[in-house]
This record gives sequence, C-alpha cells and structure tokens, in this order.
Amino acid sequence: MLRLALTYQPYMARAMALCAAVIVISVFLYGFLLLEAVGHTASRSQAESKIRQITSELGTLEANYLHSTKEVTPELAASLGFVKPIETSVLFVGDTALSLNAGH
Repeated sequence: MLRLALTYQPYMARAMALCAAVIVISVFLYGFLLLEAVGHTASRSQAESKIRQITSELGTLEANYLHSTKEVTPELAASLGFVKPIETSVLFVGDTALSLNAGH
C-alpha cells in the first residue's frame, strides 16, 4: 500500500520543500516588516515631539514679536530713520497701463 502511494505521489518531497521554503520566507518577511513598522512608529513619535517643541518656540517668538511691535512709537520710528511718504500710489493688477513689466 505504501509503495502504491509513493508511486502516485512522485513530487511529494519537492512539494514539501517548496512549502517549507514559502513558510521560511513568510516568517522572515513578517519579522522584517514588523521591525520596519516599529521603526516608523518610533520615528513618527520623535517627529511629533519635535513638532510640539517647534510649536512652543513659535509661540514664544510670536509673543516677543507682538511685545516688540507694541513698543514702536512714531517718535522711535522717526529716530530710527522712518520718513513719512510724500505721495501714495495705487496699482491695479488687471490694468495693463499700470503694469510693472520691464518689456512694455
């Protein structure tokens, strides 16, 4: 009976070797992809902490900017060299007569 089963299954050893190879490759890929996912999660958490740090620094800089702009007075601006404009002009974007192109 065993001889009859082996006669009709000549490729059983090759099929088992192929299945074993597929299982080994699958386990290797699973481990590799799992480590990659952990690495991406760690880098994402580092990026989030860096974003929080930059956001807090930005808030501090904006507060300093607002504090500095409140200290600027017309007298201080004049002492630093600010001159009031003599005349003002209005430029229209769609008007070709008042365009700022060098070629026209």
